[in-house]
Amino acid sequence: MVRLLRIGACLLWLVLLGGVVAFSLREAMEFPGDTEHLDKLYHAAGYAALSVLPVLFVTRRRLLPFFLVGVFLLGIVLEYFQGCVPGRVPSAGDAVANAVGVVAGYVLGRWMLACCRGWFPHRWKSISSESE
Repeated sequence: MVRLLRIGACLLWLVLLGGVVAFSLREAMEFPGDTEHLDKLYHAAGYAALSVLPVLFVTRRRLLPFFLVGVFLLGIVLEYFQGCVPGRVPSAGDAVANAVGVVAGYVLGRWMLACCRGWFPHRWKSISSESE
C-alpha cells in the first residue's frame, strides 16, 4: 500500500511539474480582477505544491534538499526564460514568490508529517530519529 501511495505521489508530482512549466512558458493569460497580487499567490501555491510532496514521500533524507533546491532553481530558470515568451516578462517578485512557495511547502510538509503520523508510516521512523 505504501509503495502504491509513493508511486501515486510521484506521478502527481510529475503532473504538477509539467503544469508549472507549461503555465510558466505560455503566452500571457488574462485573468479578471486584480491579477498583480493574485499572480504572486499562484506562483507561491504552485511551488508549495511542488515542494510538499517530496517532503512527504521522499524516504531518503539526503535526497530531500536536492528536490527543494531543484524546485527553487526551476523557478529561477523559468522566470529567466519567460523573457523569450511573447507577452511575458521575467519578474524578481515572481522569483521571490516561488521561493516563498518552496519554503511554505517544506514547512507544510513537515507539519503534516508531525500531525498525521499514521498516514505516513514509512516516513515517521526517519523523522522521529532526526529529532533525537
